[in-house]
Amino acid sequence: MRKLIYRSRNMEVEFTDDEHSPFYMDFNRFRPNSKNGIFDTTRVYNQNGITTYNQNVSELRIRMEFTLQAFAIADANNPVDTVVDRYKTFFADLLNPLNKGEMIYHSYDKVSILTVIPTATPAEGEYNSLTGTIDYTVDFYSDRASWEGQELKSAEMGYVIGGLTFPITFPVTFGNFYASAIAVNDGRSDVYPILTFNANNNEVSITNKTTGLTINIQKTIGANQKLVVNTEPFNMSAFLFEHDGLEWIEIENAIYWISNDSTDDFMLVSGDNKLVVNSAGSGLLPACKIEWRTIYEAV
Repeated sequence: MRKLIYRSRNMEVEFTDDEHSPFYMDFNRFRPNSKNGIFDTTRVYNQNGITTYNQNVSELRIRMEFTLQAFAIADANNPVDTVVDRYKTFFADLLNPLNKGEMIYHSYDKVSILTVIPTATPAEGEYNSLTGTIDYTVDFYSDRASWEGQELKSAEMGYVIGGLTFPITFPVTFGNFYASAIAVNDGRSDVYPILTFNANNNEVSITNKTTGLTINIQKTIGANQKLVVNTEPFNMSAFLFEHDGLEWIEIENAIYWISNDSTDDFMLVSGDNKLVVNSAGSGLLPACKIEWRTIYEAV
């Protein structure tokens, strides 16, 4: 069974292909993958055709159609007409273009997520009083170019496991220090991960040995602090957080902590990626944690 869960603010509804469900959706009419290529081109005098020197994928456009089947909700205390009126208001609030929402799509082989915004209030069909049903059509926009896997994957580097190691050598070593990790991107598209650097007495860096790309942090991260870096091109960011004993609080836009010689294209390519954190001390927390989701160009 396929289903689509839509969440916005404190509201949630589940659409399924069960013909007896309150919120029925024919997934053969679902359009989740509409996007276009955007091309930067130039024309040269006396040249046949054009030269394309840059290409990107546009935002996603999604259309969903569903049916409110009020008879599946109605009972002696809530007649069909009452249910219809109640859900007209509910869908207007849930699918308000002023509010972002999250789609969680359960297809036959995977679960995918996408943040979206309705482009308008739902287009409402005519109420069928004989069947107690209303058809709806809703269009959505997403500034993401692709769906993502629901599972958040992670790997950690720069940590110690174990106590005193044998045979004893000098200087004495406590435990084994793990500076590297393998991050597996099981999709076909490149992924731009989130990096979290924890407190460290050294200026640290992370290198993807598979691609040869490196990000260097040119300041030390203090106790009870962490630096969170979004590596997505054209949207790269770095924010410093500090723990006040109760929660993490953002204290600084620290994009300038990333050195100028760092890559602006730090990606996980399809397959295994060998990651190494450099100049990390052996603190209680991993020097660096990397998090990512699988990218799906279509669902």
